[in-house]
Amino acid sequence: MAPAELVGAAAKRNIPSEAVVDIGTRAAELVRDGLKGVSPLGPEVARMVELIVSVSAETDRVALVSRALKAVAAAVSAPMNAADEAQALSASTDMGALAMVLTSAAADPAVSRLDPKAELIAAGAVRKAELLQQAGGVFGSGEAASVLGITRQAVEKRRKAGTIIAVPAGDDFRYPACQFDANGMVPGLDAILREMPIRSNWMRLEWLLTADDALGGASPLDALRLGRKAEVLEVARSHGAD
Repeated sequence: MAPAELVGAAAKRNIPSEAVVDIGTRAAELVRDGLKGVSPLGPEVARMVELIVSVSAETDRVALVSRALKAVAAAVSAPMNAADEAQALSASTDMGALAMVLTSAAADPAVSRLDPKAELIAAGAVRKAELLQQAGGVFGSGEAASVLGITRQAVEKRRKAGTIIAVPAGDDFRYPACQFDANGMVPGLDAILREMPIRSNWMRLEWLLTADDALGGASPLDALRLGRKAEVLEVARSHGAD
């Protein structure tokens, strides 16, 4: 029985969550011992087993993990050209590598016939990973508050007002690092975000980092750093406007 199925069966039989985690730990030890000296991937596989069973004994969560694992298994075993494989392996994060692999697999006609949106969703995940890498990573709310010299509550207020770029991360938000400098927010960016018709934070981040002919080939972020606030504001006001 697969680890996810094992946990699911335990949950249905009302086995305490502590016992479920113990099952996972023991399973991980068996995997690690079984692969010891056979494959350098042994410890990594064991770590993944522990992660799978530690998510919780909630049936819905385990079912989701089970489906995700099946998708990953199908994706990594699907044919992939050398260029796509090299790009996935060069990704700066595990999530970025996975997104690229899933994008390639989702393009398979057999998948697209059953789930036309799969390729688009996977490609969107790749693009988000690329944007965050281009943005220099992200800050948590505490880090953003520290850089800005304000409280977390004040950061949250700015997020709700749309004067700071915040991308969703589970039940929380993360703040792309590119919008900050040594003195806080990149000068003028908060006012520009306030005026911008586009409200999607992912679209705002992409706009901020993308070269624009209206700015002489500079990105809005680079133009702002050069003090060209009026030009960037004009471009922002027209971006996405009807």
